[in-house]
Amino acid sequence: MAEIKKIKASTLPVATSTVGFNALGIRQNGDGTVDNVLVPYSLLIGATPVITPSVNANGELIITIDYQKTQQ
Repeated sequence: MAEIKKIKASTLPVATSTVGFNALGIRQNGDGTVDNVLVPYSLLIGATPVITPSVNANGELIITIDYQKTQQ
């Protein structure tokens, strides 16, 4: 069995943006079992990403990601 590495949450770096952010979660299945899951930020806020590409004056590709609220 692999060795379990324990770290203190207080030693983790603080996020500076939500780009690429995923949270850890637990999903309860219909049969009563549970699974560990990664939850993307867009799902947490109930939104879908809107990706807009553009090219700046230097010819560099700029990708902008905005989130559009989903219908409930």
